[in-house]
Amino acid sequence: MKPGWEVLVGLGLGVGSMLGGLGLACSEVASTLRSGRVHVEGESIMGVQYRKDATLEKATDGDYWVRYTCVPQAGFEDRCPCREVVRRVAASVVEEFVRQVLALQDEGESAKCCDHPWTEIELVFGDDWTERRTVAFEPIAIETVLSLKCP
Repeated sequence: MKPGWEVLVGLGLGVGSMLGGLGLACSEVASTLRSGRVHVEGESIMGVQYRKDATLEKATDGDYWVRYTCVPQAGFEDRCPCREVVRRVAASVVEEFVRQVLALQDEGESAKCCDHPWTEIELVFGDDWTERRTVAFEPIAIETVLSLKCP
């Protein structure tokens, strides 16, 4: 078994190679993001505990507007300490988010099986190129990466 850092380096090199093969640096790809959507279904053996949604829209000045909601089911309010946020976010912060998303491998419908949360992500770039990922659990803490602190 390889140490964790070797796996992460390999993953980073793989994504970088893929984007480099397209003739684009990761930062170039991230800077062309027009919009995005993240949807989390917080499922467990007990059913849906919470739902999170975040949308990103590029502003005219190059930064982004992020609209975030988290709706808990009764008894699971602790899963959503932040219920609703609308915030302007710097382009550099969103670019880091895009880099993290592009490093994820799409697990498709199999990510939705069993009794754990799953996340759907869709990113739309300037040339109408769309990237979609469905992954098990919440591999990216969107509240943290996008600095969505509660007011």
